[in-house]
Amino acid sequence: MSSIAEKLAKERARAQGFGSNTNAVKFLRQDFEVLRRQCLESGTLFNDDMFPAKPESLGFKELSRCSGKTQGVEWKRPTNSSTHSLTSVYLTGSTPVLTASPEAI
Repeated sequence: MSSIAEKLAKERARAQGFGSNTNAVKFLRQDFEVLRRQCLESGTLFNDDMFPAKPESLGFKELSRCSGKTQGVEWKRPTNSSTHSLTSVYLTGSTPVLTASPEAI
């Protein structure tokens, strides 16, 4: 698809609500509500097989396992013991979405 056709297709989809909060785009076909229900029913924490807590998930080259930029990175789960830290996790996770879709703010 040409860049102009791709741009038009994205604009049409956005105008129809595609990618909005009520019609979210599923990342790697992951459905939040389905995943949430499965975790609640099984009593387990979510473990994302698409983005495992491993150095390889950060990327390659500048963010590789041997990069100085990733030295000391420790994978952690958010906890409910501190609302501030939990809020920070959600804010950090939502920042790319908000910068890509300023109308969502």
